[in-house]
Amino acid sequence: MKIFFIFILLPIFCFSQKENFFILNDIKDLENTYYSKSILDNSSKSNDVNQAHLLRLFNIKEDVSEANQVKISFLTVDTLQLLYGNNQTKNFKYKRYKKYIEVSFENENINIPFIYQNTNIDKLRLGLNKDHNILVKKIVEKGGAIFILGDSYGFTSDYIFTEYNKYDDLKPFSKNEKWGIILKKDTIIKPQYDAATIFESKYILVKSNKKWGLLNQKGEAIIPINYDNILKIDNTSNKIFYVMNDGKVGLVNSEGKEIVSPIYDRISRFNDDYFELELNQKYGLATTEKIIYPALYTYLGGFSRGRIWERYLDNENKYITAKRDGKDVILDSLGFEYQPNIRIPTFDYGQKIFPIKETAKKVSNE
Repeated sequence: MKIFFIFILLPIFCFSQKENFFILNDIKDLENTYYSKSILDNSSKSNDVNQAHLLRLFNIKEDVSEANQVKISFLTVDTLQLLYGNNQTKNFKYKRYKKYIEVSFENENINIPFIYQNTNIDKLRLGLNKDHNILVKKIVEKGGAIFILGDSYGFTSDYIFTEYNKYDDLKPFSKNEKWGIILKKDTIIKPQYDAATIFESKYILVKSNKKWGLLNQKGEAIIPINYDNILKIDNTSNKIFYVMNDGKVGLVNSEGKEIVSPIYDRISRFNDDYFELELNQKYGLATTEKIIYPALYTYLGGFSRGRIWERYLDNENKYITAKRDGKDVILDSLGFEYQPNIRIPTFDYGQKIFPIKETAKKVSNE
């Protein structure tokens, strides 16, 4: 009786690393208070450059908006502690290597021999770079196999954090339990807020009476302090901000005008021209200036090429297919709803579909 074993080598692909560790003579060299956001990579050609938050790299999911400083301490030969925010702490086990320490997060590890295997492991390597800043390498390794068929991949991302006192860009500072913003040694915003933090690398989030607002780097108001949270900026226009109140989402422009009140369950990009609004599993549309269609529709456009559902019916991107109250309708860019000349088919068989102009109905003011 002969037994054959099949070994399959599964390569792990990693992106090139831009930074290198230097020899770590003493792990105490890593003990320090760091600015919680990484140094921006000014060499990047992309305009969409975000700073990593040190606590997020450690898989801390809680609100870290007020954690502007993170202190790293070593409690034992295999345990480090993070101190941040309002005296909050988290402990992590680590392994010591010649040039770095390593913290592992086993997100998933399922292994049924010869049948199924799935792994999802994150690792953090912390060491010093040539400038004596702390270098953090985030390593993601994912792999899986069913019987003898398998696939694996991985990547590494580099982040550099500097000591809080040596960080020269915009950063929050506190005095008498109030927060402001300094640039090097110059005070940009006096400490007058309950919290202040840098947002999208070029704006300043400020908090007062449990509400958030947005300032520019001169301290001038962009968004009034009226919201539970300011989530992100729209990457397409870079002039629209997603805001939240009572768990609902809205849109505010860079002049502080509320384009869409925060009453929606979800808002996302429909395409370059529209935002899709969702409320109670119905959908509407808004532009960067106003709501065009309230959330009245159970269906808006579609996705698959080869079907009619490429969002639009014509080359000028003028009409959108939709469904309301169980009926097919066609929408234009001006807030009018039309009956289609035929029932809109599931697949595009070359039918000529167009709105019946006589059925135009204005719906944007309903």
